[in-house]
Amino acid sequence: GSKTSETTSISLLPNSSNGIAEYTTNNFGGAMKGDLVLAAYGPSKIVRIQLNSSGGAVTLRDDNFATFSTPTPVKPLDITTMGANEAFPGTIWIAGFNSNKIHVLEPNDFGGGSGGTCTGADNASIDEDNDGYDNADEIDNGTNPCSSASTPPDNDGDGTSDLNDADDDNDGRPDLTDPFAIDATNGANRSLPVVLSWENDAPPAGRLANTGFTGLMMNGSTSYRNQFSETGIVVGGAAGVLTVGDVPAGDATGGKNSQQYGFQLGVDAPSSTFEVSTSIVNPFSGISPGASQQMGIVIGDGTQHNFVKLVLKGKDGTPEQVHLWKEIGDAKSVGRNKSITLPGPDYVELRLVVNPSNGTVQGFAQPCDAGSSGCTPLAAEIKMGNPVAIPSSWLTSSTTGLAVGIISTSTGPAPPFPATWDYLHVEAA
Repeated sequence: GSKTSETTSISLLPNSSNGIAEYTTNNFGGAMKGDLVLAAYGPSKIVRIQLNSSGGAVTLRDDNFATFSTPTPVKPLDITTMGANEAFPGTIWIAGFNSNKIHVLEPNDFGGGSGGTCTGADNASIDEDNDGYDNADEIDNGTNPCSSASTPPDNDGDGTSDLNDADDDNDGRPDLTDPFAIDATNGANRSLPVVLSWENDAPPAGRLANTGFTGLMMNGSTSYRNQFSETGIVVGGAAGVLTVGDVPAGDATGGKNSQQYGFQLGVDAPSSTFEVSTSIVNPFSGISPGASQQMGIVIGDGTQHNFVKLVLKGKDGTPEQVHLWKEIGDAKSVGRNKSITLPGPDYVELRLVVNPSNGTVQGFAQPCDAGSSGCTPLAAEIKMGNPVAIPSSWLTSSTTGLAVGIISTSTGPAPPFPATWDYLHVEAA
């Protein structure tokens, strides 16, 4: 006969969870004894997991047991705890990858700690852990108002969490109308080259969920925080890529303006020709692309009203398409399609070549298989027609950079699908 086995997960861990340790001391009245603490590199957090007596089910999970969000996210790589017979019983020691430091969490009832009682009351007038964030703000964010090691995201460091701050980068521009909501300079001083790489040996990209991006394509009514979910993306990992696991329905096209996961950052456009490029990894692998399922790159003024995108696009029936779309004021200005066979290529390189002198952009796509030196072309590079005019204001503002980013979208009824980018480069052509 044959034997099969099945493993059931009792808790899905954050991406790139590395170190794990058991808390064994009786601090906090023994409330944590036997709990697990783990270092979640991806979201820059320490997660606490409490199991039942048999170890077969989770009775409590605190994803914000300790957070490292400001001013620069610490990437926790390993973690250990000290037991009752060790030098500093009850402490938790964390190796910070990008900080090059050992970070120590000390319980309130350790040594000279206060050991006082924290009520955890939902009250904006008190800050019981003295970490600079009032109890109500912490409770809104799901962080612990009784632990100074657990603080909410606060990009501008003003003591009000991003969730409750209407201007997260303190640039005087409300988040709802700020295409670069966590960049006070709005990309105006970010010169070329710009290289976003999510390789494990690359420096942490920082910014939104460690993607390197500073905002999302805005529609003027939806907070950038509600246009993506940190648990919906994988940044880095073994493959060293950025993946949106399940691209949801939502589209910037026309008056829909419901785009999600339209990550972007601002770039100070030079006067000479430059290009925005990416590599889409295994596009539509394992699925039959549906109508309007798209993944690619985008440039524009940072809104869902004015942009040019170059994407790989599914279609009802074959062949699939490389799709170039220009939109001004929610109205189609240019729409071009070229045939491409998908799935199939290991990856497809996409390029938008911008000529500031002429005020134009031109699109190219190259299907490739992975070779020893990179792209092994599967066919001639696809040229998306003649250059397309773009507004000069996208390139000449002294206060706001050109919005450059990635886009993955579906108008429905196509089901969610994965989209993966290997890098995003903005550099001289």
